[in-house]
Amino acid sequence: MVIESAIRGVKEWLESFASCVRNRDFEAGEAMFLDDSTGFGTWTKAMKGLQMLREEQWEKVWRSTKGFHFDIEEGSLLFSDEQAPKQCVATVTWSSIGLGVNGEFERSGCATIVLVCREGIWSAQHTHFSQTPQGKL
Repeated sequence: MVIESAIRGVKEWLESFASCVRNRDFEAGEAMFLDDSTGFGTWTKAMKGLQMLREEQWEKVWRSTKGFHFDIEEGSLLFSDEQAPKQCVATVTWSSIGLGVNGEFERSGCATIVLVCREGIWSAQHTHFSQTPQGKL
């Protein structure tokens, strides 16, 4: 079925992007996004365009991260159309080890990723990564 192929494609996208983060492979990460992508993050303002995503979020966060992975099986994949899926909203938690001035620490959070499929290739159009809240609001 078409939907199984779409699910497989999105899960592969998530695994590949997590690998980019772990390996600090910015170029491979960029290839997985549309040029006009947008994003939000815990440590930055709203970002417009792939260059801003890389400079304001990825280069700052990925360099202080190791072991990043998505908890894919615990997430949700919401497709635009099960018969001919061309868009997916993936909501997924993630975890990693942060590298700080005082050593390593556990870091986790959640992500919402909007993916579009063009000619059989899934690409991110929007991402929102947030860390798990620490303490009280």
